[in-house]
Amino acid sequence: MQHLKLSIPSLNQSFLYSGNFKEMSYQQLISYAENRLGRVLYPEFQLLSINSEGVQLIIDSDQQLKILQGQNQQVIKIILKEKENETIVHPNTICSQCHSTPIINARYKCIVCENLEFCEKCLGHGQVHPLLILSKPEHEEYFDGFFKTSINKVKNLFNCQYNFKEALLKKKQVLFGYDKQNQQQKQINQEQRQLQQNIQDKEIIEDLHSKTLKLSEIFKLSPDKFDKFVKQNQHLSFEELVDLASEQIL
Repeated sequence: MQHLKLSIPSLNQSFLYSGNFKEMSYQQLISYAENRLGRVLYPEFQLLSINSEGVQLIIDSDQQLKILQGQNQQVIKIILKEKENETIVHPNTICSQCHSTPIINARYKCIVCENLEFCEKCLGHGQVHPLLILSKPEHEEYFDGFFKTSINKVKNLFNCQYNFKEALLKKKQVLFGYDKQNQQQKQINQEQRQLQQNIQDKEIIEDLHSKTLKLSEIFKLSPDKFDKFVKQNQHLSFEELVDLASEQIL
């Protein structure tokens, strides 16, 4: 009978399988590991075995499991561990904000502006740009080819000086009627201002009419005297002429 010893470094524990390892399928191994780990095995986890020479065997199918079961050992050790995060390097790149080079892991590139790109830390500085995320260097060739074939259309769709957050908010206001309410309020305010202006204009006209009547009353019998009076006081406004004429009569 062959036994299985499952080691889980994240729990700092090892578990001994009570059944016969030679009869275990790959799916049964997954279920056993999930049961001991206490959660579903996501892609970041992997099962592997290390032989006496330090060679790793990644177990991801019944075929690899059969290789282990064929070994002449009473206890087979399998390790369940998380995959090490792979560092992605984008050669010949520089962040337009912090100037770090090369850009590591995710790279954010503007599809309109040439040579404008950001690293993960500086992503917030590119809010006004339509950014394309490149998770691997080889993605650039594909996406560049795609956008270059229709760059004029892309430039018409995107304006990098335009704040997309404001654009979305404006669209939301239009969709939910807020923009319509604002337009109605603006129209009401404009009508009120126009009404106030009309009242002021009416008061000015009435005052002007009153002063005109007053001036004509003063000089109604002496038109020549009125002409002479106006020529002598050309520097005065109409209102000042009325006041001066009234004082002279008085």
